[in-house]
Amino acid sequence: MSDLVSVVIPTYNRGCEIQRCLQSVLAQTYKHFEVLVVDDGSDPEDPTEEVVRRLDDTRLRYLRLESHTNANVARNAGIQAARGIYVAMLDSDDEWFPVHLEYRVQRMQQERCDGLYGSYQVFDGVQHTPIRTRNIDRGESVVDFILRRQGGAATPTHFYTVESVRDVLWDPELCRHQDYDFVIRYARKYRFLCDQRITVTVNWIRGQAHSVHFPSYIRFYETYRAQIDPAVAALYLVSQYELALAYAQDEPTVQYYRRELIPLAPYLNGRQ
Repeated sequence: MSDLVSVVIPTYNRGCEIQRCLQSVLAQTYKHFEVLVVDDGSDPEDPTEEVVRRLDDTRLRYLRLESHTNANVARNAGIQAARGIYVAMLDSDDEWFPVHLEYRVQRMQQERCDGLYGSYQVFDGVQHTPIRTRNIDRGESVVDFILRRQGGAATPTHFYTVESVRDVLWDPELCRHQDYDFVIRYARKYRFLCDQRITVTVNWIRGQAHSVHFPSYIRFYETYRAQIDPAVAALYLVSQYELALAYAQDEPTVQYYRRELIPLAPYLNGRQ
């Protein structure tokens, strides 16, 4: 029998979107999987559980957390409940191509690696935009790879052995940049390779504001700042400063980014 893959899908108040996500999993050419839908305390009127039951597939497992926390808590709960030898991550508003799991299992077996991430496409309701990623270069730090934002390692592309992901897990205290933090910690310990074939669709609604959480951003930066190349750090801080201004953050947050940028100004190559 083929190896069992556990698909972990954290969700919160996504009852109106999750059926599209689940149908993309049920349509996989690789059939030996289970799906753990981990409901992070959705509102009582949210129909997520009803959608899962209505699909009537024995491979679907619905787990509900008692209260709403964040996606990392739900991810970890799904990972710990997994029965497979592999874990595949998917967000409840995204989708996979039918060949996604088949390709991932084949590549894992060919490379004998611990985990995979990959390229994907973004659909904004109008057009699909391919986002190509790459392997971490020899001698390049994982932190610099992530912050250079050259495709990165998007969560819905992640696929790993269950032993390796249970060893690392996701930081339950981070609300944003949680994927950055996980990839850094995971790739430092395990062989994490890139599959450049696009088999994932990330759905973004054009014009919709995305949630921000500056305490998480700042905690992430403080954790890894000493390991970031100064030129990479300068560009990252500029983007965060502009984000803080765009979201009308309080003055201490804006001042924090200004203060951090001052010693790195020479690395901005004339950018003001």
